[in-house]
Amino acid sequence: HWLKAMIALMQQESMSTLPGSSVVCSQQCATLFALAVREWLTKATPVQNVLNLLLHPKLGAVVFMMLESPAFAWTVEELAKRAHMSRASFAQLFREVSNSTPLAVLTTLRLQFAAQMLSRGRINAPVLSRGSQPLVVVAESVGYASESSFHKVFLREFGCTPGEYRKRVKALGV
Repeated sequence: HWLKAMIALMQQESMSTLPGSSVVCSQQCATLFALAVREWLTKATPVQNVLNLLLHPKLGAVVFMMLESPAFAWTVEELAKRAHMSRASFAQLFREVSNSTPLAVLTTLRLQFAAQMLSRGRINAPVLSRGSQPLVVVAESVGYASESSFHKVFLREFGCTPGEYRKRVKALGV
């Protein structure tokens, strides 16, 4: 409801020739951005869960490790060990903070990295940016042992195959 009203007000002000209209438009854009961020933050999203985890004193370093090395063969036991906690305590705390499991968050992170790679046509190094990477390279770089397992998980998360995702992004010119 607020979005329609805000956009109408911005359109009206942008067409105005009154003094200070550009300043008013600028302030309205800042307000719109703040309202959009507020709305986004109130929703329970995987990204918000990751932010909560990163800010947690016991879990932050472990989640950072997952972000730094998504291809590593992480297990709950390994993550708990790195957090200096028992497996059960770690899993319980992780769920309390994120409302998710460690491996579900890891899967989300991996798929987000993969989506970025598919949309950018590169892995991490600018040298590789000249063309699209084979799907098996993308899959392996985010921790999937086979292209078929990556394909299944990607399809379940995004509703399309990695190849279709790449084509859609390319068609959009993103």
